[in-house]
Amino acid sequence: MPPKPIVILHGWSDVSTSFRSLKTHIQKRLGRPMESIFLADWVSLDDDVTYADLADGMERAWSEHPALKRTARSADCIVHSTGGLVVREWMIRHYPDRLPPIHRLVMLAPANFGSPLAHHGKSVVGRARNGYKKLRGGSADRAFETGTHILDGLELGSGYSFDLAERDLFGAAGEKFGKDGVLTTVLIGNEGNKGPLGILEFDGSDGVVRTSCASLRCRRLTAFFEALPRDPRAPIEAELEPCTAHTAFRVVNRLDHGDVTLNKWARKGSKDRDEQERALDLICDSLEVTPAKFAGHVDRLDDETAELQEALDTASEDQEGFFDLFVEPDDEKHGHHSFILQMRDTQGQGLKDWLLEYYDTDEVNWNTGRIKASKSLTKLFNRRVIDDVHTWSRDPSHRAFHLDVTEIENLIEDGEGRRISISVTAEPALSTSDRGRGNRAGYYSYNDEDIGALKLGLAELPGYFPMHASTIARFEIERCQAPEIFEIRA
Repeated sequence: MPPKPIVILHGWSDVSTSFRSLKTHIQKRLGRPMESIFLADWVSLDDDVTYADLADGMERAWSEHPALKRTARSADCIVHSTGGLVVREWMIRHYPDRLPPIHRLVMLAPANFGSPLAHHGKSVVGRARNGYKKLRGGSADRAFETGTHILDGLELGSGYSFDLAERDLFGAAGEKFGKDGVLTTVLIGNEGNKGPLGILEFDGSDGVVRTSCASLRCRRLTAFFEALPRDPRAPIEAELEPCTAHTAFRVVNRLDHGDVTLNKWARKGSKDRDEQERALDLICDSLEVTPAKFAGHVDRLDDETAELQEALDTASEDQEGFFDLFVEPDDEKHGHHSFILQMRDTQGQGLKDWLLEYYDTDEVNWNTGRIKASKSLTKLFNRRVIDDVHTWSRDPSHRAFHLDVTEIENLIEDGEGRRISISVTAEPALSTSDRGRGNRAGYYSYNDEDIGALKLGLAELPGYFPMHASTIARFEIERCQAPEIFEIRA
């Protein structure tokens, strides 16, 4: 039986010619005919183009190509960066009730839950696009277009990535990712300091995409915050649902966002070259894995990632085993989790002005609302665990929290039996203590007795916020009205 064709999709601001080197490496390593590996081009910098447009365009181009079929699992596919969102949109949009034509899907540094670069504006994304070189080719009237719709969806905490995950990673749709469907492997580097853009230093990333945002390991969390609960110290109920997608994931040490494409090889004999060779091995293994061996493939890559992460976290100079390397202490390479939250009220409105609070209830003085201890768990959590918070520019009800799971594990060792409470403060505020500060409608959340909290023991936190994974969460808060907002008199 002839080998299945391979289709390679580039990412935002890139072109297919960047992947000629990868095509050659795969052809040599696997012995696949050169003409069976195709490089796809898609428009990423046109401000009018949406992900739906790209999905429809991909379906048309796939249908018209003589070597590609629309039958289930008839081809393999490699995607880089934003190409991951494009292929996922295509699969769920055009093959919602049947298996797509892709059998093995290899995602190289995919921006499945966004990139911290996307919201830095045209100056930074333009620098990422063109480096420090002069613009070459292209039309002058398109020089400053960056693909507005594409970047909006690529922004951290975007409603698009949130919605896409709900459409394709849960229920029957998510089950298409696994041994009986699309055999999906995600590979991403962890080196964010290479090149001129390294000055931005995004912790837990390859310099462009965070490891947690690349992973398709996802769960869905829902919680309801009732106004004026009978016992504000009692934990509120929350529902945590794991996704049904079964995918492989692997962090490759020392590689940045571009290195993982193998476009430029490091000096032979260097540690970077060793990791590039390992990345090629992983790509080829993922292109040959069978359904029967996929579960073992997933477990092996998990074990290797865990071993690497342990080496990075402990910073041992004499690490032995699979990763025989010297590692310097660096919280940039800590394991992280992406907590992507939409805050809305019982009227279905997204909240514009709100604060998510993390605190240890036992440390709060319920009379003053102040933290009792000077070196408290509350302060340690907020300073060390919360690495970054980003509000989606299109809708402030959406935010992405970047949580340092390595630091969570450190807190667990030092704080056995302690709990973290997660609660909300929202505007416009109503309060039992000051009659709502003049507001006639809003949210009882200003004081501790106004609202409850989600309470998690430290040991529970890795279950809610696992390393190299994401949570999409919908928190709903009760909207209330002051009695005088509407009166009926005799």
